[in-house]
Amino acid sequence: MRAGTLTRAGGWHGPGGWHGPGGWHGPGGWHGPGRWHGPEAGTGRRLARGFAGVVKVAPFAGACGGANATAPCPGLAVPRGRGLAVPRGRGLAVPRGRGLAVPRGRGLAVPRGRGLAVPRAGSTAATTKAREEGVGAIIIDALRRSGGSPPDEAPAAAIRYRDSLVVVLTLTTGAMDAVTFLHLGKVFSSVVTGDLALLGVAAGQHQGALAVNGGLALAGYGCGILIGAAFAGTSSQGQPVWPARVTITLAVELALLAAFSGGWLAAAGRPAGASRLALLATGAAAMGVQSTAVRRLGQMSTTYLTSTLTGLLTALAIRRWPSEWQRSTGILIAIVVGATLGALAATWSPPLVPAAILVPLAAVVVLSLPAVRSSR
Repeated sequence: MRAGTLTRAGGWHGPGGWHGPGGWHGPGGWHGPGRWHGPEAGTGRRLARGFAGVVKVAPFAGACGGANATAPCPGLAVPRGRGLAVPRGRGLAVPRGRGLAVPRGRGLAVPRGRGLAVPRAGSTAATTKAREEGVGAIIIDALRRSGGSPPDEAPAAAIRYRDSLVVVLTLTTGAMDAVTFLHLGKVFSSVVTGDLALLGVAAGQHQGALAVNGGLALAGYGCGILIGAAFAGTSSQGQPVWPARVTITLAVELALLAAFSGGWLAAAGRPAGASRLALLATGAAAMGVQSTAVRRLGQMSTTYLTSTLTGLLTALAIRRWPSEWQRSTGILIAIVVGATLGALAATWSPPLVPAAILVPLAAVVVLSLPAVRSSR
């Protein structure tokens, strides 16, 4: 080999050559300064091929916030000095447009020596499903180790406690409906579909008094919805099992029913005229407030229960019981028990009506306070 060949353009050490600028080991090359294995490799990136050949990028420790960093790290937080172990030839599959929720300033704790197992492209459906389940378990375990909370997961004991409070709350609903129907105009304070039907009956039979009562009950319930929604807000992903706003909203209902009880006692359990209409509107408004409070907890109700009964009977027919069947059964039993207690009190001992409607609600407000404190 003639002298100078090694240093010419395209030669061993020349521009574009093995050790030259832009070459394998030269400046800007694969192993050169600032590149994959060069002196500044800590600011480089690890590439791993994920599902369907899509390249996933995970910054190395040091790529964000280091001496040579030019921008904050927008990606996955990894403890300084430790990388995220991903098996060779596999990537970390994250849904498009969504990241892994990790507490600020904390890294994703992955057990030493274990990677995030992601299925290889072309694997069978059964193998893919099994591996995806493994990924989910590892990610959830990693989030727990890092202090985060897996999505849509709540302790079973907390869910049972919440469901028990909802069942107790339904006792108030039953008592209110019984009292309203028996002594406040043959309409309901919470069963608004029944009130709508009664409006039709009143129109068909030309019963003006029934139309007034049904319309007032509907108006009161609607006002209660507007009031309760302002306090309860809307449910959101990742909210506590029992949000504090639910207790606040139920406290508003408690205030309305306390006013109802005062008016009931003032009328000696036999309201008439304007006092009867006022009590009807107040009771219906309280039930509207309760509906918004329970709705904040999720897909459940203590007032409109037709869908609850439909769901239980459907589950019985197809022999596939949903996870909430115990709560649903308890709610249906509670409204019957509450109505029985309300009817007995209104008929035989009117002064006991406030106890029938206030005691269950007050108990729920008080017993929910520990749940509110634990969620903060």
